[in-house]
Amino acid sequence: MSDSSIQVAAVVISVAAFAFSTTAAFWALVCNRSQARAVAQADALTEKAQREQAEPYVIVDIRPRIPGSSLLVLLIENIGQTLARNVRIG
Repeated sequence: MSDSSIQVAAVVISVAAFAFSTTAAFWALVCNRSQARAVAQADALTEKAQREQAEPYVIVDIRPRIPGSSLLVLLIENIGQTLARNVRIG
């Protein structure tokens, strides 16, 4: 082989290596972005679940005062983990 054919082969190998590394870097970036989106969605869901868990949950129910009785009782109850404020019946 002559020096010029060796140089051409080296250039071809260099270009192929550059193309391969550029393609690999591109796909790594694409995967990173999709993983970052998945992490952001998981964080948002976790934050929403924590926020909902900390909220008061007020329920209203009408029950008989004594089972079988026709006398009804209006029951307003907070089943959440935090204090319910400014509850209004209207």
